[in-house]
This record gives sequence, structure tokens and C-alpha cells, in this order.
Amino acid sequence: MEIGNKIRCIRQMKGLKQQDVAQVLSVSQQTYSRLENNQAKPAYEHIKLLTSMFDISMEDLDKWDGNFVLSGCRNLANNQFNHSLVVIEGEKNFWQQLIEQKEQENQLLIGEIVHLKMLFHMLLNRVTFL
Repeated sequence: MEIGNKIRCIRQMKGLKQQDVAQVLSVSQQTYSRLENNQAKPAYEHIKLLTSMFDISMEDLDKWDGNFVLSGCRNLANNQFNHSLVVIEGEKNFWQQLIEQKEQENQLLIGEIVHLKMLFHMLLNRVTFL
């Protein structure tokens, strides 16, 4: 598998856009697209930046074959998916706690309303006796 295809696969699994990676490499999106499409060879410095950004070694990137790249991409996707699940679980817990807090606040407000209604009726009863 050519290096451009490997880079594209990893970028996609990391959830990055071509423009994101192009900015890190200090090239235009069009120039980066040419790298992914194997129309241009990446400079050594670009490969160093890419491997650092993608958290892989240069040796691993070089040795990957088609199957291993796909397997690696699946692993990256699973890591991203697991990270997303952690975020979703954290958000779920936050919203559950917020809902519980608001339900408690509602119960306190209902208690206050009941108390105010009772005071109001007591006040009305006094007025009618005067």
C-alpha cells in the first residue's frame, strides 16, 4: 500500500479533515490532497510531523501493508469510538445529575407553593372574621 493511502486511512480514523492536517504541515489543502492521492511524495519532515500527529512510529508507517493498515485503522476507530463512549457516558451522568437536582428544586418549590397557599387561606380567613 502506498504511503498516501496509509496516511488517508489513519487521518480518517482519527476523525481529522484534510485541512486540519494540511495546517499542521503548513501546506495547502490541495497540496495535502495530492500527498494522499499519491500524486506527490511527502517530504521527510512532513512524515515526521504526520507520525507524531497520528501517534505512530515512522517504521510502523513504512512497514504497514494493506491488511495491517486496515487493522490499524480499525483499532484507531475503536479507540476513537471508545473515547466517544466515555464522553457520552460522562455527558449522560452530567445530565442525570442535573435532572435529579432540578427535580429536587421542583419538590422544594412545590413545598413552598403549598406553604404559601396555606398562608394565603389563613390570611383570607382572618379578613373574613374582621
